[in-house]
Amino acid sequence: MGRHLYRRAKAALVCISTLAILAGSATTASAALPSTTPDETLGVNGKVRAIVQVGNVLWVAGKFTALVERAGNVVQSGLNGLAAIDATTGLKATGVSIPALSGSSAMVWDLSVDGSDVYAAGTFEAANGSKNLLEFDGATGSLGDRFSASALKSVLVDGSLVLGGGGKMNAWTRTGAKVSSFATTTVRTDPSLRAHSTSPMYTDIAPMPGGGWLTACKCDWALNPGESTGSATLEKAIVRLLPDGRIDHTWNKQISPTSAAFGWSLEIDSDGVVLAAGGSDFTQKLTFDGQQIWKTDTNGSSQVVIRFDDRYIVGGHFRCVGNDVFHPRLVALTLSGARDPGWVIPITPQYNGVWALHQSGASLWVGGEFTKVGGAWNPPNQSCSGTKPTAAGQSTQYRLARFS
Repeated sequence: MGRHLYRRAKAALVCISTLAILAGSATTASAALPSTTPDETLGVNGKVRAIVQVGNVLWVAGKFTALVERAGNVVQSGLNGLAAIDATTGLKATGVSIPALSGSSAMVWDLSVDGSDVYAAGTFEAANGSKNLLEFDGATGSLGDRFSASALKSVLVDGSLVLGGGGKMNAWTRTGAKVSSFATTTVRTDPSLRAHSTSPMYTDIAPMPGGGWLTACKCDWALNPGESTGSATLEKAIVRLLPDGRIDHTWNKQISPTSAAFGWSLEIDSDGVVLAAGGSDFTQKLTFDGQQIWKTDTNGSSQVVIRFDDRYIVGGHFRCVGNDVFHPRLVALTLSGARDPGWVIPITPQYNGVWALHQSGASLWVGGEFTKVGGAWNPPNQSCSGTKPTAAGQSTQYRLARFS
């Protein structure tokens, strides 16, 4: 979630970048991952759920009210789920007006960007009358057209359309008009499969090469108009939407109908899609035909995934990766799904860990619910069953960190 850089273009750029890396050095097997030591940058006083970038302005979204320094001093107050940071200095962005959002429980769950246009989805109201879906200029912060939606958890701007997902999936034009010809689909969960409550929702959206979209969802059914849970095909974690918005029930049957799996995040690559999933907890790569390429288990949810040069970086609240190897909350996987043991960044102490990842040049921005990063796990090998892994030598970073 939170790094939707109009992904058809992004997938092409990934291919070009990878070719350039391979051509640039015959002796280098892989591109360098970022440092494991955090830069000193600003953070926020509440959870981070999404990060995107326009020019040198890094937009951070979630549920918070202020930008803060490492020492805890407030740099900018009066925020409500959106903040702008200079991507180079890590300080407050200048010349940017932060959109004012209202609502006592206001939260921005997701961001999507195309050029300088940024779209925010969540539960909020804005000064221009927008509700739960907002357009603004990412270079200046000025508000755009008015949108109105039910509570949303995900958003994608894709060409002439803006897709918004919550319990339902809908589409709007870029000027805010609801697209009546787009089929409104609904997701449902089976409470008997999980001990905890799992609210149904579309959690991420990505363009499908060749047309339509792939969506991650907390769902056991995804229903076209007129379908019911009694007659519909079971769907799990990742669902394909056709160009008219309807669900393709023939796609991806790799997950058992009795599985508790649900999807959190998608990353479109040149040769398939990578899914970060919770419930039964794993990161999985599929072909665009819905066939499994590889699957790497995590002990705890994989909550976000991006491609960073020749690695996939996965964040979440897991403690172990693969064959019960202690490697909590942030891990680099090879393109074939194997854990990279040489890149370790302790993230503590909050259970929910990492929710957002963003690559800015050679740097990695990480967002979530943590307050300490870096250092080393202490002891280095801990149990997979606990919820509070311990580390030493860490730096304070309030829910947002940059690794250069």
